[in-house]
Parts: sequence; C-alpha cells; structure tokens
Amino acid sequence: MTLKSPFYRAAILFPLFLSLAGVAPSSLSGQNGQAGAIPHGTAIQSIQTLQEKEANSQLTRDNSSQVMSPEQRRKASFENMKRDVDELADLVKALQEELRKANENILSRGIVDKADKIGKLAKKIKGAARGS
Repeated sequence: MTLKSPFYRAAILFPLFLSLAGVAPSSLSGQNGQAGAIPHGTAIQSIQTLQEKEANSQLTRDNSSQVMSPEQRRKASFENMKRDVDELADLVKALQEELRKANENILSRGIVDKADKIGKLAKKIKGAARGS
C-alpha cells in the first residue's frame, strides 16, 4: 500500500520518529500543555547546530578522497551515523515545537517538509546501519 499524500505519511511516521528521539507521544499533550516543552530559542539553536554539522560533514567529504582502510571506513561510517542520529533528534524536536504552535485545522508546509526530511534521514541511517 502506497500513501501518496505527505500528510498521511507524516501522520504514520511521526510516532516512529518521536520514539527514535526518546519523546513519549503522551508528553505531547500534557495536562496543561506544558509537559516536555522545549525552551524558547531552542529551534534557532537547532538550526544553527544543523548548519554547523552540515559544514563539518562537507569538510569531511572533501577530505575523504584519500584511500581508507576498512577499519577507518567503518569508524568514519559510524561517526557519520552518530551525527545523522543527532540531526534526526534535532529535527524531531523542531517538528514537535512547530506542531505545538500549529492550529489543529491548519498545518504549515514546514511541518510536512520537516517530516519528509526526517523520513529521508531515517532511511539514510537505516541503510548505513545495514551496511549498504
């Protein structure tokens, strides 16, 4: 079964990503709406952190033209996977923040885009874990 609508994909994949980030779905709807709240400015810090990680990964890719031993490749792959998992957690937290701010009748395009990016990153991590 293929879900063509990004909304349905996001609705199905969102709980998976929350579990990967260690956020319980019940914490999204706390008693007073404040449970598990992310401090103001965290989204900006997450964006800056993501930009720094992207710059660092670009440098790593430029330096990776050297021939590496299998052990060095495994270590580099593992380090990249750890960075990707950190980025995934940051994206999930940012998505969670946007969902808290969103209206139940209107979801922004940014929410759908973030959910798609999370799905792609999760697929990348899954592929790296399998060794492909």
